[in-house]
Amino acid sequence: NENDALARLSAAAGAGSPYQIAIIDSASPSSNGCWLAKTIAGNERLRQTSVLFVTTLGEEGELEAACGMPAAGYLSKPITASRLFDAIICALRPAVLTASSDTMAGLDTGMKKESRESIAKDAKLLLVEDNEINQQVATELLRAAGYACDVRADGKQAVEAVQTGDYDLVLMDCQMPEMDGYEATAAIRTWEAQAGRRRLPIIALTANALSGDRQQCLDAGMSDYLKKPLSRRELITTVEKYLIQARECAVQPATAAVSPVARGSSPDSPAPCPLVPLSPGPVGAIDGENSESTKPTTEAASPPLDCESLAERFMGDWDFVQIILGKFQEQVGADLEQLEQSIIERNAQQAASLAHRIKGAAANVSAVEVSRLAAELEAMGRAADLEQAGARLVSIKAECHRLNDFVEGELPSLAANFARSE
Repeated sequence: NENDALARLSAAAGAGSPYQIAIIDSASPSSNGCWLAKTIAGNERLRQTSVLFVTTLGEEGELEAACGMPAAGYLSKPITASRLFDAIICALRPAVLTASSDTMAGLDTGMKKESRESIAKDAKLLLVEDNEINQQVATELLRAAGYACDVRADGKQAVEAVQTGDYDLVLMDCQMPEMDGYEATAAIRTWEAQAGRRRLPIIALTANALSGDRQQCLDAGMSDYLKKPLSRRELITTVEKYLIQARECAVQPATAAVSPVARGSSPDSPAPCPLVPLSPGPVGAIDGENSESTKPTTEAASPPLDCESLAERFMGDWDFVQIILGKFQEQVGADLEQLEQSIIERNAQQAASLAHRIKGAAANVSAVEVSRLAAELEAMGRAADLEQAGARLVSIKAECHRLNDFVEGELPSLAANFARSE
């Protein structure tokens, strides 16, 4: 418990050998760990001890607000050996990464741009995504780049979070229950205009490769968009671009130039910070040419997983890959049961929604063929034509069985070969 931990920390410090790091579980039975963290920070003898919080997914920002102080690092569950190692190394980095802005300025008065580490450490991000697999993939990609984020599961929760929180950027899924990403963004833009607030960068996350999505993002007031499955490079590049832009606007008067997405502002509202408009370049490509779900069918003997893209997306963290694949297998089993029932009941709308969910999760774990087949079934549901849906469902189930066999039998040796080659 916290009292025992504090006694050990104090004893070690008194003996001249203080602990370098204290790992605190925010889900401890007695408290969320804030009391111990504050005590460490406020005790002169314990200040050499860095605090690393173990949290549930997306809890980092809320925990920092509850404690009233930042920690040296946050590690969201599930925990793997490599992720724990990375978190400890980051928490023990030299104080230059945790110095105040005044100290940072003193270190290099000629610095014209903030370091990536500084941007990541200070940024407060909100991820809005209803699919648990996609939540974990996005938070892991952000975590690996030094970013922590809060997570919400639908647009309604997102609007409430933005109005009560102090976020620097929002990553917004487009298709969600209750209120989708387009409606949520429109509601946020209306609130910003009425409250006289600057426009928050909102990045759309879309699994569709349709030209109409770009206009829909523009009409809703989104700042940019990223195509699922997320590319680590494109995600971090886009996040950094808008965070830097937002910080420049925070210290400079807004100019008269307004982005094409700046809609809904009244003449009396402050001029919005100009944002780079949606572009057809690689970051925002939605023409479908590079979409895994639109590639032609691969030959039957090809592996059910694209291991190369999987290794790139998760930077060779095969422990995490095993965890996320396990989550996918668990989720897709439940989704397929519901999908089968929807087809039996001829509920095309629900079938399309479930197929969309499977498509996105499969793409994120690089299960290319499952994603492609699910995309075809989703299209059938959207067209309210389920005549061939049963046959397509059989194909998806067969591919999922092949995937399960591959994960259990061949993936471990392939992962070892990838690890040796890196």
